[in-house]
Formats: sequence, C-alpha cells, structure tokens
Amino acid sequence: MDPRIFLLIDKHDNFSYSFIKRLTRWPLKEVYPPISFNQIKLQWFTGVIKVLHLSRRGDVIVCLFDFQAVFAAVLCALFCLKREIICVNLLLDQNAGIKNRMVSKMYRKALSFPFFHASVTSVAYGEWLNQKLGTSADFTLLRDVMLQSYEMERKDIRPNVFCGGRNGRDWKFLYELAADAPEINFSIIVPTAVNTVYHFEKLQNVTCMTDVGNDVFMKELCRSSILCMPLSKQAPAGLIVMFQAAANRIPIIATSTVTTREYLSDGRGILLGNDVSAWHTALSAAVNARELQQMADRFYAFCVSQCSEEVFVLTLDKMIAELYENPSCK
Repeated sequence: MDPRIFLLIDKHDNFSYSFIKRLTRWPLKEVYPPISFNQIKLQWFTGVIKVLHLSRRGDVIVCLFDFQAVFAAVLCALFCLKREIICVNLLLDQNAGIKNRMVSKMYRKALSFPFFHASVTSVAYGEWLNQKLGTSADFTLLRDVMLQSYEMERKDIRPNVFCGGRNGRDWKFLYELAADAPEINFSIIVPTAVNTVYHFEKLQNVTCMTDVGNDVFMKELCRSSILCMPLSKQAPAGLIVMFQAAANRIPIIATSTVTTREYLSDGRGILLGNDVSAWHTALSAAVNARELQQMADRFYAFCVSQCSEEVFVLTLDKMIAELYENPSCK
C-alpha cells in the first residue's frame, strides 16, 4: 500500500499555505489542530497528536512549523511509530537560557533520526546549525516563500523608514538609531510588550503602533520608502516582512547575518553590522536615492526565481519523491 501524505498546519486559522495543495503533484491531506484549543502552544501539541493518530506506518508527514516536526519525531522514536517526517525550514534560536538548551537537545536528537528530513532557508544557516548543534545533517535548501498575496497597490508614499514585526528584531538598537537620527522619520510597529520597555512614541521622529492587524501593517509598509531590519540573531528572522517588501519593490537595509547575506547580497539590499553611525549614514543617503530602486528590483527578481510559490512546492515535491523512492521506514 502506497504511503499517504499529510500536511500538518500549525494553527487552525492559518490558511497562508493553501497554495501547496493547489500546486503540488501529490495527494496531500491537510491536517489542522482541533478548533477547540485557542492557545497556540496547545494547538501545536494537539496537532501533532492528531496527525500521528490519523497516519499509519510509512506515511509521510510534512510539518510547516519546525517545532511540531521535532516533537513528532521524538514521539515516533519513543513509541516506535514508523513515519517519515519532513521538517520545513528548521529554525533554532540562539539564546543561552535553560529552555533553549533543552530545545537544542531535542533538535539535535531529531536530526539523528533517519526518518527526520529537514530543510533550511539558506545554505549558510544550515552550516551554522550544524556547527552550533555539533551535527552533520544533510539539509535540503528550501527558500521561504514570497506569497502572491503580498503585492499591493502603493499609495501616498512617504520618505519614511519602516520597521515592524516580532521575533529577532534588535529593538534596543532601533531605538538608539531613531534617537540618533532625528531628521529621519520612522514608522514603527512593535509588540506592546516591547513598547512598554522602549516607549518609541517619546521620540518626535517616530510614529509608533502596537499589535496591529496585517492590513494596517501592510499599509504602513507600502507607504514607506525603505524597510529597516536591524536583527538580533543569525536565525532566519524577518523574512516574511522582507518578502512583503520585495513584492512591492521596497528597498531593504538589514543586519548582515548568515541568512540575510544569502538573500540580500550582490546588490539586492544594503547589509550592515549593528553600528548606529553606519546605519545613520546609510539611511541619510538612502531615503531619497533613486538607485535604491534598482536594489529593490533585483531582490524582487531573486524572489521570483527562487522564492515563489511554484519553486517552493517544486522543492517540497522533490523531498516527498525521494522518500517514496528511498523510504527509511521499511
């Protein structure tokens, strides 16, 4: 009997990846966590248990959220469940706390299982992961995806610098940068918890909003002239916002990391270390510079050729095909 393929969605209201089922050549069965659970972490755990219950020996489970893939792999090992687990774009934080050490141990163990097959969003990040975890995993390169829905009609464009998002932003650095550059207008969207620490609204050159919906987020991004991405970690952070900017041809200045270098090098963006004076100088020169549009156009072309929905699904289909030809669960 041929193995079945399950696509595990991390949240019951996440429909961002509906394009996979539309474009794939495989008969995927989408699995959402039970709708009765509202807490995100409960959805993660119950979703894994649900898909393991629905599947049988030799089936392929594609996990769009890496922690769910790792959790599923650990359960399979503990209870001798023969499943093939595909982890879409493994991502590990680099904090030094006890929680992160425990998670790192789980990820290291999962990568040792022959039935655990992981992808990464950049070659350099895969190398960084192997070095950090002391592993020698053979990762598949699977670029994160620029969704077609990201493109919008841009109106009322202002010479503002935009920064927004959640994980991986260096908010302390951004505050210092905005304070050091009073002649530059910043439009910032931050989590409420972050703003209670930094109080961006106290700076006269900053328009700050907290915890807004995606429609407002995209409107503010598309009204700005440049995306500013100061990052605090090597792990892939801010890629969704970068793709949203790319889809609307908005130039990007970002912290140079193992991930951003692979996306924004070769004239596709401006990459800097987190030095306030360097960013101030770059932003002062860049806000009204016409040549920045060429960078934005090059990054858009890169995303179309390597990060489109079609390319994402084609790579995922190849990962599934390899498991059909060479399954580890025999």
